[in-house]
Amino acid sequence: MEISDAVSTEEMRIKLQNLREHMPGEPQFTYDFGAYLATRLNSQLNPIGFNMAVQLTLYDLQKGVNGFTGKPVPHSLSGMPASFYTVMEMNIPRFARAVCPSDFADKVDQVYAETHKK
Repeated sequence: MEISDAVSTEEMRIKLQNLREHMPGEPQFTYDFGAYLATRLNSQLNPIGFNMAVQLTLYDLQKGVNGFTGKPVPHSLSGMPASFYTVMEMNIPRFARAVCPSDFADKVDQVYAETHKK
């Protein structure tokens, strides 16, 4: 993976804010997470950055503190059981398929698989 694999996240953010249209039939918390994640993406990301953005956002929600600002994260998804964040993290490839260009999502899958080898 190269830094040159970076793409604009403008379309991803729009799709995350409207995740119900791109991942129908999911629980409301999935859509709430997508909308919050949209606020956390840099303007450009590569596939590694996308994986990290999701993981860091979940970590901040779990801790209830924004890791960049140190301020509380007042969100309905803060303070959920640890298993919630594990399940959400397992959905990184699904989020990528729903909101990223297909070739980018393929690379997100590769990164996810590499980082989750047993």
